[in-house]
Amino acid sequence: MSWQTENDFDAESTCILKITEHFLTEDFRHSESASSDMIAEYFRRFDIPYVENFIAHELSWKLAKRIHYTIGLGGDRRLFPTWVVENKMTRTPANALEYMRKHYWEKYPNFD
Repeated sequence: MSWQTENDFDAESTCILKITEHFLTEDFRHSESASSDMIAEYFRRFDIPYVENFIAHELSWKLAKRIHYTIGLGGDRRLFPTWVVENKMTRTPANALEYMRKHYWEKYPNFD
């Protein structure tokens, strides 16, 4: 089942998650259906209070990294920071920032 049918996210969170799905597909090379399923599994597996605040705080690239690591690779989420550093993924790539600009920041310019 899709993350879109399992949850009732607001428009901004939905936008962020659609971009997350794009990054999982394009940058982490998961299929479109696997990317959608992985997002759904992430939110099923981890009870995250104030989930929409969490989504807005993490944004798409960091969420994609988290989901790829914990669901795609089966990594221990406590070791996520170590994995990020070891894999030299501490900075958001320029192409991801540009994609976010076009598909999120221009659509929702008044974020804090």
